[in-house]
Amino acid sequence: MGKLDLLKALYGEVLVPEAVWRELMRPVAEAWEELPRYVTPLLKARAEGWLRVEAVRSPKALELLNGLKHLDLGEREAIALAIERGIQVVLTNDKVAHDEALTRGLKPRWFTQILLEALEKGLLDADEYVQTLVRAVRSGLWVSKEVLKRAVELARRAQAR
Repeated sequence: MGKLDLLKALYGEVLVPEAVWRELMRPVAEAWEELPRYVTPLLKARAEGWLRVEAVRSPKALELLNGLKHLDLGEREAIALAIERGIQVVLTNDKVAHDEALTRGLKPRWFTQILLEALEKGLLDADEYVQTLVRAVRSGLWVSKEVLKRAVELARRAQAR
């Protein structure tokens, strides 16, 4: 979608749990003939140092990680890593992980919320917001029609302010 730089602009630094990184880099590890477009920007961001791949290390966070078996490993690591490092914002597009993060005192963000935050800070205009969201959905991001409609309406209203 070509908007990875928005995370840098909004948050300065991004920590990616090891399990999430492994999933994202699976095409590289498996030597796919054609790599997805997101791979090169991720590798560049990591080389620049603002995107860091981190492991959950503390015994307390590891215990939490093992207790969240109802979530996928990447989501479990994201929540445990955030708590371990004192990070408030967690990107997730999974409802169960979102709710779990909330109960743990974190501030989970949907993809649509991050785009809206970028729009409100002038990093995107409403058309870019909609185009990015539509590209994400076409690339596999699941968003209900109602949420998509509401997200577009919010973007148009935010732009009008």
